[in-house]
Amino acid sequence: MEATIGANVPNRRVFPELPPPVKPPRVPARLLRRSRRLFLLVAGVVLLIGGGAAFVLLRSGGSLIDSIPSDAVAFVSVRPKAPGTGPVLSAVLGVIDGLRPEMVSGASDVTALLVRTDASPTPRPVVLLRGRSRVDLSAAPTLGVRRVRGGTLIAPHDVLAALPRRFDRPWGKDPKIRSRALRLDAGNAPVVIGLRFDTAPLLQPLFFQSLAHIGPALLALTPKETDPTTADVHIALDGDSRGQRSVPPRAFDIARNLPASAMFVLPLPGSFVSDIVDRDNVPDSLRPLVTALRERRDIVKGLRERISETVVFATLPSAGPRGSDGVAVLSLFSAEGIAELLRRLEPIANTFAPYVSGRPFPETPFTETVYQDVKVRYLNFGSPAQTVDYALVGDLLLLASSREAMFTLIDAMHSRAPTLGSQQAFNRLAAPAQQRPWAFLQPRTAQADERSSAFDRLLKAFQGIMLTMEDHGIWSGTALLAPPPSR
Repeated sequence: MEATIGANVPNRRVFPELPPPVKPPRVPARLLRRSRRLFLLVAGVVLLIGGGAAFVLLRSGGSLIDSIPSDAVAFVSVRPKAPGTGPVLSAVLGVIDGLRPEMVSGASDVTALLVRTDASPTPRPVVLLRGRSRVDLSAAPTLGVRRVRGGTLIAPHDVLAALPRRFDRPWGKDPKIRSRALRLDAGNAPVVIGLRFDTAPLLQPLFFQSLAHIGPALLALTPKETDPTTADVHIALDGDSRGQRSVPPRAFDIARNLPASAMFVLPLPGSFVSDIVDRDNVPDSLRPLVTALRERRDIVKGLRERISETVVFATLPSAGPRGSDGVAVLSLFSAEGIAELLRRLEPIANTFAPYVSGRPFPETPFTETVYQDVKVRYLNFGSPAQTVDYALVGDLLLLASSREAMFTLIDAMHSRAPTLGSQQAFNRLAAPAQQRPWAFLQPRTAQADERSSAFDRLLKAFQGIMLTMEDHGIWSGTALLAPPPSR
């Protein structure tokens, strides 16, 4: 028997019958045209507001380093709303006379720049505001503003007129700087400092990699909530110094006897001279020096046998064209025979000329003088402000790049002048470093007189910075902040 599908299914609707469609009311053509006009008007307003906001964001947004022009040789940027940044903000505003806190209130960050101009050999101070489009300078008629891609510049009218019409290549275009900024998380740091290596020639003999290719240094600071006078500091560098695993305790003793004005102090292993000679890959900037030392390996070996593991390098402020001089103190196992070895090395002293004076210098004999009962051997590269000086004081060998620096160093070693050990900043920051590789910066001593430049006034916010090596290219430490000046 065949079954028929659906034969026994009653004939009924599964879904109820829908009502007939209702025709929408007819909209008058005149009302429809008005609605379209209203829609276009609202859309235009939205696009105008959104486009304006986007334009502002494009003009003043982006990362901080994308706002720093390539003509800037240094900058200090601060986020005013971050806790503990008051001293730094005061220093940033202090670079321009007449600039007050209320004039920059509401800005996401305030940055003091030192920018090169064709009108002056000295970089001029400029303040960059981001996150604020309008600035009221009615109380400071000598100041003006200029809109740039990174935000709003504030400076005296003559400085603004001397600035380049446009800044085509910001710091952020440099891949190395961008990489360091990402490693430091500089975009979220309350304070960011950028410095170019103006003392690169002086520091070059201490580094295997050419400092000309290292570029500017970036420091990120975060004031501590528990102590507003201190801040955590991180700095990223692509080049490493002579990386020793530990620093002898005597390095601190030598550093304490350096002049109180020392701006930068770095302990080095005593073997760094022989390390340069034995290294296979030598940068072109060091090749003349390395070649001269390799030709005198017996002298280098004799020096190495007498130099202990303690060598301290430092920079001192100077009235010369560089603004700083280099000095070094080498601790000796024995001073016996060291004078003869050094005299045998004097003929190669002219290879230091490019690091000291920036130009080659012919081989010239040394001259001897006496200062504070200390015999000083020296070679001037055209001026007493550009020299190679050396002297023996007990079991210490002193080196300096100018006569003034050598005399200042001797005075400090004989306690005839204030020493770094008498500075509260060094004593307070040095203890935690212990025997790890460290470096100390005291930028506020760059100028001690009342004619301090804008850069010097800016750096007075930092009494001292102690850094210790944490990882490859990363140094971390603590900064001691100065109290904000009273107004």
